[in-house]
Amino acid sequence: MSSPQAEPIDVVVTWVDGNNREWLERRAAALGQVPPASAADENEQRYRDWGLFQFWFRALETNCPWVNKVFLVTAGHVPAWLDLDHPKLVVVDQDSIVPEAHQPTFNSQAVEANFHRIPELSERFIYFNDDFYVGAPLSPEFFFPGGLPYGVGIFDAMSMNDAHAHAMLNASALLNKHFDKRTVLRKNLSKWFTLRYGAEIYRNIALFPWKQLLPVIDPHLPTPILKSSMVEAFAAAKSELADTSASAFRAYENIAPIYLVNMWQLLTGKFEPRNRHKIGRYLGLGIDPVDEIVQVIEDASIPLFCLNDVAVENTEELARATYAAFTRRFPARSSFERAD
Repeated sequence: MSSPQAEPIDVVVTWVDGNNREWLERRAAALGQVPPASAADENEQRYRDWGLFQFWFRALETNCPWVNKVFLVTAGHVPAWLDLDHPKLVVVDQDSIVPEAHQPTFNSQAVEANFHRIPELSERFIYFNDDFYVGAPLSPEFFFPGGLPYGVGIFDAMSMNDAHAHAMLNASALLNKHFDKRTVLRKNLSKWFTLRYGAEIYRNIALFPWKQLLPVIDPHLPTPILKSSMVEAFAAAKSELADTSASAFRAYENIAPIYLVNMWQLLTGKFEPRNRHKIGRYLGLGIDPVDEIVQVIEDASIPLFCLNDVAVENTEELARATYAAFTRRFPARSSFERAD
C-alpha cells in the first residue's frame, strides 16, 4: 500500500476575466432579471482582474512543484498567455459541471456546489481562489499532515453582515442536523482543545456552553480537501446545494460549499489541527497599507497569503505596486505560460 504522501494531490482554482466583454454582457443581462442579494455582487471588485494570475502559476510551480494536476475552472474563457497544452493543466468550463438548468451563473458558490462533478479529480486536492498565493516552498505534508487536511477547529461567533456570512451561517446551521456538538468534541477532544491553536483556544473554552454547533473561523486561505469528505457533505446538503447551484448571484439562502466541506472534515475528525497564523496571511486590498502588501508578497517566509479585493479607491497605484512586487519575487516565466 502506498503512503499517503505518495498519492497525487491536485489543485483546483477558479478564475474569471472581469474584462471579458461577452461575459460582462451576459452578466449585465442576468443582473436585470435577478437582482443579487448583496450589493457586493453588483460591484466590479468581486470580478476585477488585477493582471496577476500569471504570478499565481509562477508561485505555485516554484513553491509546490509536486502538484499533480491544476484544474482551472473558468467561465468559458482563459488567459491569452496560458499554455493550454501543458501536461499538468486541465481547463474546466464551469458550464460543463453546472447543470444546464442553472446556467448562466455568476455565483462562485453555485460553481463550487458542483465541484464533485469535476472528472478525474484526485482524492486529495487543494482549493484556491485566484487571489490565494503560495509564498514559500511547501511540501505535501504542509497541506496534508499525516495524509489528513490541516484544519482550524476554532468556533466563531459570526455576525450576519453580508451574503457570504449568511452562506457560512447557513452551512453551520445545516450541520447541526447531522452532528451533536458534545459528541463531536468528545470523539476528538484533543483536536479541538490543543495548544497548537495558541491563544485562540480560549474561543472554544468560552463558547463551550453553547449546545449547538457554532460556525468555525474561516482563514480565507487555500483549503485542503478530501474528495470523499466533499461527496459526503454534498450528499447531506443535496437539496440546499441544489438551490445554491440554481442561484445566478449570491443569495442570503445560499450555502457556502467549501466552508461546508471544511466544517464536515472538522466535525468528522478528518483533519490535523493548525494554528491559522501559521497557515498564512490575509490582506485586504484597499484596507491594509500598500507597503505591507508589498512586503508580504516579497517575504519568502510566509507560507500562503490572500490579496482580497475589498475597497480599493486608487486601483492604478496599487496595481502598479503589486505587479512590480510580484515581478521582483517571481521574475521567471512558469512552464504554464506560452513562450510566444
